[in-house]
Amino acid sequence: MILIKTRITSKPSPETTITESFYFSSSANRWEQNLPTTWTPPVDIFEIDDKYIIRMEIAGMNEEDFTIILEKNLLSIRGIRKDPELKRAFHQMEIHYGEFHFEIAFSALIAYEEVTATYENGFLDIALPKAQPRQINIQND
Repeated sequence: MILIKTRITSKPSPETTITESFYFSSSANRWEQNLPTTWTPPVDIFEIDDKYIIRMEIAGMNEEDFTIILEKNLLSIRGIRKDPELKRAFHQMEIHYGEFHFEIAFSALIAYEEVTATYENGFLDIALPKAQPRQINIQND
């Protein structure tokens, strides 16, 4: 079995819209505010035959809004979803905007030259083919 470790990081930026949740506590008879939270897009990580697939659900972006870097065994996905309008009076807010950063460290070898990424219909798909062992022949001088 191949172990895949994930680490999700996100920090607010000037363009990050922070969600503030309010709820009514009947026992205390007052409104309370949860601490602001940052957001991370939902991500599926799965394996098929000869590759790993990372699928991130992140609508409302363009290809140039993503930065995807694979270095050694660490895949880093960064992006920013820009808020189309800044001044609104929200009654409910569940769509998050701003920066996000998602990292995945692989314990298996990846065929770096064959990694591909596509963004279509609000899904970012990254295919990471597994590196195949190769035989090294001894050369005579």
